[in-house]
Amino acid sequence: MDSKLRKALDNLTEKDGYHNEDVRLTYIDSVVTSLKKGVFPTGQLKRIEALINKHQKINEMKKKLKRG
Repeated sequence: MDSKLRKALDNLTEKDGYHNEDVRLTYIDSVVTSLKKGVFPTGQLKRIEALINKHQKINEMKKKLKRG
């Protein structure tokens, strides 16, 4: 694999917050804690949704880089 391609893929991986397991677990723990308190965490769920959407876009960009 070309070094430029590898560097581009690594940069995209670093920007992908959802790729980091600690970030995912922190968000999930936060939502569960709020639900246990009886609070529906709409703001947290919106942030998670935005994080997942960004993750999906980054995955699409990685696929395009690998193909072409």
